[in-house]
Amino acid sequence: MSEADALSARDAGGAEEESSTRLFRCLGKRVSTSWQNMAPANIRMEGLANMSDFPRDIQVTLVCKMLPPVEEPVTVGIQDKGQDVHEGTRKRDGSFEFKCVIQVRDKGAGNIDFAGPFVHGKPAARFVYLSWKRTAASIAPWWQRVKVPLAFRVAELGTATAIQADITGRRPHATEPVVWTVTGRR
Repeated sequence: MSEADALSARDAGGAEEESSTRLFRCLGKRVSTSWQNMAPANIRMEGLANMSDFPRDIQVTLVCKMLPPVEEPVTVGIQDKGQDVHEGTRKRDGSFEFKCVIQVRDKGAGNIDFAGPFVHGKPAARFVYLSWKRTAASIAPWWQRVKVPLAFRVAELGTATAIQADITGRRPHATEPVVWTVTGRR
């Protein structure tokens, strides 16, 4: 049963198994999704998107409450495809924010893809890099790079114009999910 059919059946008083369908409230709208296609628990939803919302730009903000100590000169920031590092800003509370803009594209069937100069990886596994690049010439230019996965479906991202994640303490090659906050509306 499709998500739309499940919602219609539920609204019409039809019997629907709770074990396979769950209702969410997003900005006052009832949204049904099967357990197999549910938004991961690490996504906070704010609204739904439709085909006219794509393609579009979204601002990505990575927050680090503290950076690891480095004993050599490095530039820290979001890495683009040209291997340039775009530095962030230090906030009054001592934390760091790193920002970039990425493009979101509809791939059909509730799937989206990401593109742009800051997006790395294959279509099914897109990510952005927070990178520490050595400022002195070196055979190995990277002191450290942290992959921050971009794993969303249309319903999870909704009509958001920004996403933010606190990646304090995230290690290179980490496999645990990133907790994203989805904000802004068009």
